[in-house]
Amino acid sequence: MRKNDFLALLGTFLLASIIIFSSKSISNDIVTYILFLNIRDHPEVASIAESIRQKCLFNKIYISEECLFYEVENFIFENVSYRKDTIIEETFKIHKDPLYTLKYGGDCEGMAILAIDILKSLGRKNLYLVRQDQHICWGAMVGKSLRLYGCDLSKPINFIRRVG
Repeated sequence: MRKNDFLALLGTFLLASIIIFSSKSISNDIVTYILFLNIRDHPEVASIAESIRQKCLFNKIYISEECLFYEVENFIFENVSYRKDTIIEETFKIHKDPLYTLKYGGDCEGMAILAIDILKSLGRKNLYLVRQDQHICWGAMVGKSLRLYGCDLSKPINFIRRVG
């Protein structure tokens, strides 16, 4: 990451943090931050999404949804290192940016945000963030059922929020 890019990113997160911490109407939960920062399209994420789309294209006419979800999970598992967020990342919410997680790794929260961003780049809708105690995972509607990815099915779900 170039110095100017880093300074611009840091400035954005500083401003966002000031607004968030000074506003009583914005709660401190993960979903609020994601909605506030808006998961957005990134050329790097769009490139990853296109390579996943190509892997899941059968006979050049049909894309399997299950394949998309599997390949997104597989991409993150193989290319993003798991690590706990630092205090600076937590304070300024830097780890909520999908590109940041892609480049520097992250925890379950950052990986779930990255997965949702990739799927949004693929045109998927009905995407959900799922909180389980101290864990964040994601889900997607497939037909009439919600499929969960990266979730611990032995733990209760605290909340589910649609983000895409």
